[in-house]
Amino acid sequence: MTIATMNPAQLAKVINVPLFADRGTDLEAAFMEMHAAINRLPSRDRVAMLTAAHVLLNTISNILEVSQ
Repeated sequence: MTIATMNPAQLAKVINVPLFADRGTDLEAAFMEMHAAINRLPSRDRVAMLTAAHVLLNTISNILEVSQ
C-alpha cells in the first residue's frame, strides 16, 4: 500500500506525529499557528519554510481528493 492509495483514516495514522501538538479538527487554527511560527523565523528562512509547508499541504489535499 502506498500513501496515494490509503483511505483517509489510514493516511491520518501515517502522517500524525505524536511528538507534536495538534488543533483537533480546527484547520484554521493550525494554519494560523503554522504561519505564526514561520513568521518568527529570520526573514531569510521564511520563504523556504512557507514553500515547503504549502507544498506539503497541497500534496495532502491531492491525496485526500484521490482517496474519496
